[in-house]
Amino acid sequence: MNVARSYAQALFDVTVEQGGDRTAVFQKLKEEERDFRDLLERSSDAKIILLGMVASHREKELVVEEIAKKAQYSIQFQRFAKLLARKGRLGILAKIFYELERVEVEAQGGTLGQLASADPVSSQDLAGFEKQFSEKLGKKVRFYLNQDPALMAGVRATVEGVSYDGSLKAQLDSLREEFLSESSHF
Repeated sequence: MNVARSYAQALFDVTVEQGGDRTAVFQKLKEEERDFRDLLERSSDAKIILLGMVASHREKELVVEEIAKKAQYSIQFQRFAKLLARKGRLGILAKIFYELERVEVEAQGGTLGQLASADPVSSQDLAGFEKQFSEKLGKKVRFYLNQDPALMAGVRATVEGVSYDGSLKAQLDSLREEFLSESSHF
């Protein structure tokens, strides 16, 4: 088990132990994590302090505490982010939350796949992909979405190590290979 997965599993276990509406809690944690990462992208000073070697782990923890209070993050996210700062693990925050998504889906008997798209995908289209793949594979599939302009158009889905590539790039690559193999016969 990798470090990100270990932290994700611990966060999942603590959340389950606390009871309540688990889905709502996970959704709130994910929103707070995205907001925190966005803040780091917008503030080069915060990024340097929290992800660099300038500040001690204790100083990073205090900065995270101030940010979390001002942003009114949940106590659970505040504690978790401070723990990561204290352990020098803020740099893997996105990986931890990707793994949290995986742990959450697996706990429901499903699997987490990757859906890469050249263009933004609406929540309605994403739900359609998830439904189609769930029916095809016979278990719940949830996609972790990322945008990849290199695909040019279309999508590439990867579930349990198998890729389903419906991108324009894949089609053009296939045509190129076919052309090259046919032209070598001359």
